[in-house]
Amino acid sequence: MNRYFLLLLTKAFLIAVPPIRAQYMFQLSDTGCTQWSLLDAEEFTAPGLSDEKWFTAFPWSRVGLAQDIFFAEKNIIIDSGIARFRVNREKTTAYLHDWEHDSAIFRRLNKYPDKNNMYELNYTGGLIWSKKKYQYGYFELRFRNPRNTGIWPAFWLYGEHDNEIDIMELKGERENAVHVDVHCRSGCHDYDRGLFNRRLAFGHWIKTDNALDASYNVIAAEWQPDRIRFFLNGNLIAVFSGSVNVPLSLTVGSGNAYPGGPFPPAVGKNTDFPTDFEVDYMRTWTSDTAIAGEKLQFADVKDPGDPSKTANPLRERLRFRKKAKPLSQELVTVSVI
Repeated sequence: MNRYFLLLLTKAFLIAVPPIRAQYMFQLSDTGCTQWSLLDAEEFTAPGLSDEKWFTAFPWSRVGLAQDIFFAEKNIIIDSGIARFRVNREKTTAYLHDWEHDSAIFRRLNKYPDKNNMYELNYTGGLIWSKKKYQYGYFELRFRNPRNTGIWPAFWLYGEHDNEIDIMELKGERENAVHVDVHCRSGCHDYDRGLFNRRLAFGHWIKTDNALDASYNVIAAEWQPDRIRFFLNGNLIAVFSGSVNVPLSLTVGSGNAYPGGPFPPAVGKNTDFPTDFEVDYMRTWTSDTAIAGEKLQFADVKDPGDPSKTANPLRERLRFRKKAKPLSQELVTVSVI
């Protein structure tokens, strides 16, 4: 059978057939067919979340100090196979650990913890964080973006030494764009060098043809020892040519952008509250090269610094397109029973 006819047939299958839970997934490419096996799946069909699998906040805190936000378990709403990660403008009080104190943020917000380290926050959000760590694999999320100014949903991997793979970051007011990124504390291996041998960073907004709030979409990342490839609805949209070689935890949730922070605009008078980021499922696939990590222990957690940091705007060795349109020679993914 003609190879390109097979690719077109596969794309038609993706459009016509609703998402299914499969035990295997195949990737078609110019070099052949790769089989992935289902390792973990969160389908959100149970009444609640498994305590053995998930934290319902950052492992080190429920507070996002820079965002003035408290990540509350009540903001994870599961119903009819859909998880809604809610952001709301509401006051709550939380305990701040000593390592969370940041005088610059206190001055910016003009408020401080009391003598008992209790601190008032103005927003609440929702997220889940895997107690298992992963090293390599294929990670996918079926989602719908909320159309709302300043809301900041994300799907990412995070671990020791601030290594981070941002499979997806969204903004509620940018319904036709998705952001992907990779962060390393001391720079990922094999970074390109720019003028005067300056290290270049990776990360960019990618425009889409369709509004991401109009229907559900599937974002995915294939993390291999020498590269990370990003996909949107089966189409390759970006490639990171480098190495991230430590186990990372998988995270999804939604928060708020803040004045002076990454990805403006911040939440403000044009933001409607509460607002929900909807997730249908989250799945992790493994191959012969993938390694499943051990459960994350609180003792393993180091002070991560500010989780809202952003990268240098210069570009690492990347292949972005202005539009996330399919090309016949690129990979197409399909789940089968």
